[in-house]
Amino acid sequence: MEVTCLACGHRAETAGQSPGESILVCDECSARMSFGRIMPRIVVEPHVDEHRRWLRLRFQDPTTKADVHVADLDAQYAASVAKNILSLVIP
Repeated sequence: MEVTCLACGHRAETAGQSPGESILVCDECSARMSFGRIMPRIVVEPHVDEHRRWLRLRFQDPTTKADVHVADLDAQYAASVAKNILSLVIP
């Protein structure tokens, strides 16, 4: 099956995968698509201020890579969010 990237228009073979069954990654622009929709890019980076340390999550537009939303999480809350996400993904 051939799939067209929703971000850059690149066409590629999916090697028998159905576009709705898994996450597809474009070979050209690294955009991720799932269930026929393009997923936002999420960049996780450590951030240090003069008073504290935290994790900065930057949600980016997949085509322009411009920040759409930025969230700063303290270490304990970030670990809690990560555990909750893993509990949804790993049975």
